[in-house]
Amino acid sequence: MSSTKKIFKYDVLIGADDLCNRMSEQEELLRRAKTQKRTLVFAPRRYGKTSLIKNVVGTTFSDSSRRHLVLFFDLMDVQSLESIAKRLHHGISRSLSQRFPVKTLLKDVTGALRGLSLEVTMDPVTSQPSLSLTSQGREPRMEITHLMDTIKTLARKYPTMIVFDEFHDIIFVPEAEALFRGLLQELGETAVFILGSKRHLMTLMFQDAHAPLFHYGDEVHLGPIPLKDWLHYFQERLVPKRIAIDEEALRGILFNLCDVPNAICE
Repeated sequence: MSSTKKIFKYDVLIGADDLCNRMSEQEELLRRAKTQKRTLVFAPRRYGKTSLIKNVVGTTFSDSSRRHLVLFFDLMDVQSLESIAKRLHHGISRSLSQRFPVKTLLKDVTGALRGLSLEVTMDPVTSQPSLSLTSQGREPRMEITHLMDTIKTLARKYPTMIVFDEFHDIIFVPEAEALFRGLLQELGETAVFILGSKRHLMTLMFQDAHAPLFHYGDEVHLGPIPLKDWLHYFQERLVPKRIAIDEEALRGILFNLCDVPNAICE
């Protein structure tokens, strides 16, 4: 645990030191990442699933070696194939530039970038080289196909953990489920995490026998955090301020805020 002063954080992605418990979930999800499992993670909005998967499990996974890679894609509110292509492009570019130095990208990663090219520029503030990926501006369906080929190539080249956040929103985009089915089925020995907060849409996508992604992965649900864990969490943050809270008061907070961690911290 960090010795840094504890505060309540909300409306931002948080790390392990700012999560309230979730230790058993961390262990199970990290085990699934390391054994290349397909995992559907469901929890209501503001429950901390993105922080848990991306910042905690993903960080631990990428720290396993200098070659371990986490690809993160935010698909919230996508409305067209063009918007999906933009999210995939952004996710690949950001994940690679955060993980590898420019020299490594130019030397080792370029060959994995199907239909993409690397552009190196100098940051005017730091005078350090920065990298961005550029594409050839194809029509959206073809662009998605090329980006998915890049994801598959990277997953074959590096130990990779792939995260699709708010994945269920692709259900409103014609052809999207079929396109993703092709990608997901061809990933092979790759850890894939599909995150969702809309239970009815997740059910349509993964439990309907006629859906393209029927029975794709194993479900993991994030439930409410127990009162005893919240009590310890509050005490860490309140005692230095000479403020106390008892169990009944805290129980009232949890009940009135429907056990939603983000709202509780706020």
